[in-house]
Amino acid sequence: MIGFRSAKDPGIPNLDTGLTASSSGLYFSDFCPLVNTENLEAILLDSDGYDYDTYSGAATYSTGDYVISSNIAWVSKENSNVGNTPAVGDHWETALSVELEEKKNSALNKLLNKLTTHKKLSGNTKTYLSNVQLFDGTSSNGDTIAASGRFVGFQIELKKANNIKATVDRIGLRFTQAQSDLTLYLFHSSRNTAIATATVSTSTGYNFEWKTPSEWDLSYVDYADNIDAGGKWYIGYFEADISGNAINKNYDFSSGGCGSCGGADEYYFNLWSQYLTVRPIEVVSSDLNGTDLFDVSKVGIQWTQNYGINVAFSVKSDFTEMAVNNKNLFVQSWGLQFSADMLNEMAYNANARINTRESNVEAARALEALSGVEGVKGISQQLEESITGLAVDFAGISPVLPKEGKGLRYGAL
Repeated sequence: MIGFRSAKDPGIPNLDTGLTASSSGLYFSDFCPLVNTENLEAILLDSDGYDYDTYSGAATYSTGDYVISSNIAWVSKENSNVGNTPAVGDHWETALSVELEEKKNSALNKLLNKLTTHKKLSGNTKTYLSNVQLFDGTSSNGDTIAASGRFVGFQIELKKANNIKATVDRIGLRFTQAQSDLTLYLFHSSRNTAIATATVSTSTGYNFEWKTPSEWDLSYVDYADNIDAGGKWYIGYFEADISGNAINKNYDFSSGGCGSCGGADEYYFNLWSQYLTVRPIEVVSSDLNGTDLFDVSKVGIQWTQNYGINVAFSVKSDFTEMAVNNKNLFVQSWGLQFSADMLNEMAYNANARINTRESNVEAARALEALSGVEGVKGISQQLEESITGLAVDFAGISPVLPKEGKGLRYGAL
C-alpha cells in the first residue's frame, strides 16, 4: 500500500522491489520528510559493526544468512543459494530491506492493536462468548452408542452476521475405551476436503478428557480462505477410527436439555444458541466419500445424541475480512504510525552513525516533528486523530464495529 523512495545517495543500499512499490501512490516520506531512506539507513543498519562473512561464490547459503558484498550487507532469500552474486532480485535482498520490512510490519501491528483497543474501550468490540461448552454434567457409563462405521458429530451454523467467528477452544471426548491417535475432522459444506484435522489420544476408557485443536475457527464467511457464506460446519469423527463405543449424554439439542426445567444445560443452551445452531448428526457408511466431505443431503439429525463429544466455543468479533476489503482506509494511519516509530528511533537511537553534534540536532528535529510546534500539529497528534477517524470509518461498514455507545444485539420479532 505504501512504498519507500529509493535513496538519491548511491552509497545507500538498494531496496527490494516490493518495498519501492506503492499501490496507493504514497510513500512513507510523504508523511514526514525526515522519514526518508537516507535517514532510515543511518539509524537502522550498522553493517560495519557486524562480523558478517564476506560473500563466497563457492559457499552455499540458506534463507536468512547474512554476507558482506561490495561493502553492503545482504540476506539470502532462499535455501541452497550458491553461485548467485548478491544483487536485488530472487536470490538476495539488502539487509536494509529486511530492516524496513520488519519496521513497517511492526507499525501496522501497532496500528491494528490501537484500533482494537480504541473499540474495546468504547465498548464496541467484545468477546460475546468465552469458552462456553455445549452442555454440562456427566453421562451414565451404560448409555453407549454402538459404532457402525458412520461419520458422527455436530452440524454447526453461525448466525448470519459477517465479521463474527466462533473458535473451537476445546473438544471433550468420552468413550468406553482409550483412543490412540484418533483423528477429529472439521469440514465446511463449501469445501470437498477437511478444513482442519486434529489427532488426539485419551488415556483410559470411560473417563472424560478435553483436547485442544489448533486454530479451528468457524466463520459465517471467509473470503480469504474461500469459505462460502451461509454454509454449514461439521465437527466429528469416523466411527471406523475409534476403539470401543461412544458414551452418550442424555441431552436434547432441540430444546436445550430438558426444556423448561432450568439448570446448567439450559443456561449454556441459552448462551450459545444466540450465535450458533448446533445439531447432532450422523452419516451412514454407505453415504461416505472416504475421508472427504460426505453428501450433505444425506446428513441425518439425531437430536438426543452427542456421540461422546462436547465442544467449548468462544464467539468473538473478527474484522479481518472487513479490514482486507477496505485496506485503503488504513493508508493514512499506517503512514503516520510508521513515521512516529521512526522519529522516536531518530530521537533516542544512541547508535545512529552520525557525530554527537549532528545527533543532537537530528534528535531535536525528530522530537519537534513528533510533538509539533505552535500552530502545527505533530505526527503524534495527527496519528491519534487519524485512529479516531479510522474507528469511525469502520463503524459504518460492519455491525461488529458500530458507532460509539451501541453494541451488536440479536433479538426476535
